[in-house]
Amino acid sequence: MKLIELANVPQMDTGAPSPTIIANDNNLYVTYNKMTSRSCVTEENVQKKNKILVVKFNNCLQFSFGLPSDETISGHRYYGLGLASYAVYELLNSDLIDELKHIEAVHPYFNNEKYETYKHYIITFHEKTFECVAEGYELQEKDESLYSTSGLILDQIF
Repeated sequence: MKLIELANVPQMDTGAPSPTIIANDNNLYVTYNKMTSRSCVTEENVQKKNKILVVKFNNCLQFSFGLPSDETISGHRYYGLGLASYAVYELLNSDLIDELKHIEAVHPYFNNEKYETYKHYIITFHEKTFECVAEGYELQEKDESLYSTSGLILDQIF
C-alpha cells in the first residue's frame, strides 16, 4: 500500500472545516470550509457566506466518517504510511478495496475487473476522518454558506 496526498485539492480550514456529507445510492458529496486569509474558527460559520469546497465522489461503494481526530491520528491504521491531519489522500493497493472484493466474490455475477476502476480516498479533518471507495472525484468551489451549499447539492441529486 502507498499513500499519495492529492495536491490538487484545496487546503481545508484547520480551525473549523465543518465537513458535511450528503449521499445517495451512487454519489457522495463532502463539503468543507476552505482555508482563507480570514480562517474560520467557530462552527457558526456554517451559516455565513464563505469559501466552500465540494468534493463529489462518483459511484461511491462505501464510506465511513468518524474517529480518529487530529489528536489521535497516530492511532489510524495508515498512520505509518504517512497519514497526517488536514489533508486529502488516495491509498494505492488498498486493503479496503481487497476486502470489498472478497465480500462481493460470493455474488454469482461477481466481476473482479469492476474493482480496477475504484480508488480509496481519505480526508483527515480536525475532529473526524472520512474514507470512501469510489470511481473518482470532482471538485467544485462555492462562495456560499455550508447550509446553502448543502441545499444546492440536495436539489441536484433529487
